[in-house]
Amino acid sequence: MEEISRTAALAVIVALAIQPAGAADPFVGRWAIDPAGCAREGDTLSTAPMIVTDKTVRWFVARCRIKKSYRIGDTLALQAQCSSEGRNYVMPIALRLVGTDRISVTWDKASAGTVHRCK
Repeated sequence: MEEISRTAALAVIVALAIQPAGAADPFVGRWAIDPAGCAREGDTLSTAPMIVTDKTVRWFVARCRIKKSYRIGDTLALQAQCSSEGRNYVMPIALRLVGTDRISVTWDKASAGTVHRCK
């Protein structure tokens, strides 16, 4: 019986270790290029907050559901199903940690700048 418990515990540890990375801390939170985006909803890409949860990314007019994710070093690579201005599409998003309070964002293969964690 004890051997079964050890085997079950080992199986859980291995399963957790090989799961793809979810959008979990340190990426989850509210981020903004302009500090004004931390306090309110902006109406431009540079003033709108980027909000990252474990299942979604929202920035300006785009609302995205995370379909796949994985970590490569300090970067979280996402494949996201997005909708924006009446369009639906799949696109890559990459979030690279820059220190503890900034993320460099690549949005649909284009550099979108660096966002700061809202406090």
